[in-house]
Amino acid sequence: MPLFTSSLKTVFAAALTVAVLATTGTGVSAAPAVSPEPQARFLAASEPLPPSRLIVAYEDDIAAFRGKRRTAMSFAAAQALDTTARTRIDDLAASAGQPMRYRRRLGNGALLVDADGGLDEAALTRLAARIKARRPAGLRYVEPDRILQPVLTPNDPWLGNLWGIAGPAQVNGLAGVNAYTAWDRTDGSGATVAAIDTGYRPHADLAGQIVAQYDFISDAASANDGNGRDSDATDPGDFRVSGSCGSSGTSNSSWHGTHVAGTIAALANNGVGVAGVAYGAKLVIARVLGRCGGTTSDIADAIIWASGGTVSGVPANPRPAKVLNMSLGGQYPCSSSPTLQGAIDSARSRNSTVVVAAGNSNMDAAGFSPASCNGVISVAAIGDGGSRAPYSNYGASVDVAAPGGDMSRGSTVGILSTYNNGATTPGSDSYAYLQGTSMASPHVAGVVALLYAAKPSITPDEVESTLKGNVRSFPVSCSGCGAGLVDATLALAAIAPGPGSLRFSTASYAVTENGVSATISVQRSGGSAGAVSVNYATANGTAIAGSDYIATSGTLNWADGDITTKTFSVPMIDDTLAESSETLALALSAPSGGASLGSVKTATLTIADDDSSSVKSTLAFTAGSASISEAAGSATVTVSRTLGSTGAVSVNYASSNGTALAGSDYSAVSGTLRWNAGDTASKSFTVPINNDTAAEANETITLSLSAPGGGAVLGATKTQTLSIIDNDGAPGTLALSSTNYTVGEAGGVATVTVTRSGGSYGTAAIDYTTANGLAMAGSDYTAKAGRLVWASGDAASKTFTVTILNDKLKENPETILIRLSNPQTATLGSPASGTVTIIDND
Repeated sequence: MPLFTSSLKTVFAAALTVAVLATTGTGVSAAPAVSPEPQARFLAASEPLPPSRLIVAYEDDIAAFRGKRRTAMSFAAAQALDTTARTRIDDLAASAGQPMRYRRRLGNGALLVDADGGLDEAALTRLAARIKARRPAGLRYVEPDRILQPVLTPNDPWLGNLWGIAGPAQVNGLAGVNAYTAWDRTDGSGATVAAIDTGYRPHADLAGQIVAQYDFISDAASANDGNGRDSDATDPGDFRVSGSCGSSGTSNSSWHGTHVAGTIAALANNGVGVAGVAYGAKLVIARVLGRCGGTTSDIADAIIWASGGTVSGVPANPRPAKVLNMSLGGQYPCSSSPTLQGAIDSARSRNSTVVVAAGNSNMDAAGFSPASCNGVISVAAIGDGGSRAPYSNYGASVDVAAPGGDMSRGSTVGILSTYNNGATTPGSDSYAYLQGTSMASPHVAGVVALLYAAKPSITPDEVESTLKGNVRSFPVSCSGCGAGLVDATLALAAIAPGPGSLRFSTASYAVTENGVSATISVQRSGGSAGAVSVNYATANGTAIAGSDYIATSGTLNWADGDITTKTFSVPMIDDTLAESSETLALALSAPSGGASLGSVKTATLTIADDDSSSVKSTLAFTAGSASISEAAGSATVTVSRTLGSTGAVSVNYASSNGTALAGSDYSAVSGTLRWNAGDTASKSFTVPINNDTAAEANETITLSLSAPGGGAVLGATKTQTLSIIDNDGAPGTLALSSTNYTVGEAGGVATVTVTRSGGSYGTAAIDYTTANGLAMAGSDYTAKAGRLVWASGDAASKTFTVTILNDKLKENPETILIRLSNPQTATLGSPASGTVTIIDND
C-alpha cells in the first residue's frame, strides 16, 4: 500500500494497489547538496510489472500459524507446508483453468500466488470468485493482492512552525495535540513505534532513534534498490519515470516515511531542526512502499513482524513495537481484505495499537482500508484553525482527528518534519512541509507512544477509549471528524493522573512603576493527585531590590485535586527618576509532593517607568541576533514599540561592519523608523545582501538603534547581530585530532577531540564508537557510542569522553579502540580511528 494524498486513486496494474496519504509541500534544505549515493538499479521504462497475484488462505494453515505467533518453525515443517501449498495451488489452477504458481507463505499462514497473464482488476476479481464458487475443501478466503499508489501534488514555498504539536498554552496551538505540556510528564522514553511506510533516510534529527528495520518489498522493480526483501529499510527514492509501474506519468521521490518518522520521534534538545511528538521513543522501520506502491501481502507481513510476530524467512524483530503507524491506504472496504484485517488482529493480540490515516479523498472513510478495519484508530486531518482539512475523509469509521495541515490557505500551515532534498535519488538532510492524513496519523501515534511510556501495561482497547474519552472540542465545526481533537496532556492525565507539573503561566510579565504591585500566576497541569507546593523568589536584573521593587519569596500550595491557578505579588517602588524600563527575574524551585517543574520555571518581570511625561514607549529590536542566507538577497529587520503608545515616536537605525564588509558582503543602510500616536505595530527595514562566489566563513553585520525621538527610550535589545550564512563553502572534513590519547587509570575520563577542517558550510554530524583493544569494556572502561553535531558555520572542535574504571590490578598499559563513521554532509577525514591508552597506577 502507498501513502494517502489529496487526490487518491486505486490502481490495478500487475497486482491491485492502494495509496499513500500525503501531499508534497515545500522544503528547506538544512545542508548543502552532497554527491549522491551510489545509484541502485532502477527499473527501466520497458521492464514488466510484477505478476498479478492472489492471496489464498486455508483454514488449517491459518489455525496452525495462529498458534505460532512468536516461535520459529523448523525447516522440515516449513518444507512440508510448502509442498502441501504447491499441491493445493496446482489443484486450484487446474480447476479454475488459469495458470497459477505458489510464491511464498505470508506471516498469517495464507499463500501468495502468482496468477500469470497480467490480469487487471476485473479479471482478478472474477478469478477469485471462480475459485470460491468451486468450494475447494478447507478454503477460508481468496482475495486480490492489492497495491496502493501515491499521488503527490507540489505546493508553494513555506514558512511556519510546529503548530501540530503545540497546545492551548501556545499562541499557535489552537489545533495542536498539546504535547508541550505532556512532556512535563514523559517524552516517550521506553516506548517503541513502528513506521510502516516507504522506509527512511538517515537524518541528523533521527540519529540513534531507529532500533530495528526491515525492507518487506518483494518486487525488486518496485523496491528500486536492486533486490527484493532484505534487512536494509533505507529509502532509495520512489520516483517514477514514464512507463514504470504501468503509468505514463512521472513523479519525484516523496521521502514520505522519513517525514512520518520525524513527526513521531525526531530528536529534541539537540540544537537541530524539529522535535517529534514522542521524541524520547524509538523507531522500528518496516519498508513496504516502493516506486510502484505496496502490496497487501507485504504490508500484512510487516504488521505481524513489527508487532513481534513470526514471518517465514524474515529475522525476528529485536524490538517489537507497541504502536504501529500506517499512513497508507486504498479505496476498498476492509471487509474485502481478510488478510489485512487478520494481520491487524494479530498485532492487537500482542498488545500493539494500530494507528492509521483516514484517507485524503474527501469521502466516507468506510470505503477505505485500513481506515475501516476493526480495531484500528482511524485519524482524520484538520488544519491549523481546527476545521476538517478539505481533502480529509470523514464518517463513522473515523475515531479522532489530528493536525494534518491545510496548505490551500498557505504553505505556512502544513506539517513540518524531517525530509531529504533529493529530487529522485537521495540528497542531503532537509525539512519540509507536507499535508495529508498521512501527517495526522503520526501525530496520534506519537501521543499513543506517550501513553505506553507512562503505562506500559495499557491495552489497545484502553488506548482507544482513553484517546476518545479525553479529546478537546473542535474550535470550529468538524463534521465526521470522530470524537474530537486528540490531546496528549488530557489523555496522560486520564491514565495516570499523578501530581502534575508546576510552571509560570507565561515567560514574561509587565507592570508600570506606579502599579503598586505585579501579580504573577503559576499553573498546575498534567495531574492533580495529592497535595503539592513550589517555592518562588525574585532576583535582580536591571531593576534593583529596595529601590525599584521589594524582594519577594514564598511558597504556593495546592490541595489534592486542586488545579486552580495560584498567584503571588511583587510590590513596586514608585520612584521619581526618569529612566528606561527595568527587569527582574522570577524563579520557581523545590517542588514537593511528587510534582515536577514545568517548561516555564523562570520568567521575567518588566517595570515600565512613569516619571517622565516624555517617555511614550520603548523601542527595541525584536531579537538580539538573526541569520540570513547569502543567497536570500536581503534581510528584513524588525523593531518593536512596547509599553506605551502615547504620541508620535521615532528611532534611527544604522548598519556597521562586523566581520562582513559593506560593499562586498552587504550594502550599508541607515534611516529612521517612525510611529504615529497610538501605533504599536512593529516596523522594519531591509539590509541588501550581496551573493558573492567566494567560499568563506559565515560573516556578521552589527545593526544599531539610536536617537529615540518623541520621548521614547531604547529597550535592552538596541543592537542586533545579523549573520550571513555562506552558500559557497565546503562542508569540511571531520577527523580525530590524534591517533592516540593517553590517560591515567585514576584519571576518571579520557577526552577525545574531533575536528572540522576545510570548510564549515551546512550542518554536519558524525558517529563515534569505542571497542575493546587490550582494555575490556566493563572492567577497564565504559563502552561509549554517540553522535557529534556541528551547526552550519561552526568549525569548533567537538569532544566526547570515555569513562575509565580504576581497578586494583597491576597490569601493562591497555588500549581502547575509537572509531568515527557515518559522516553527514561533511567527509570522513584521517585519522578516522585511533586508540586511548590507559596507563596503570597499581
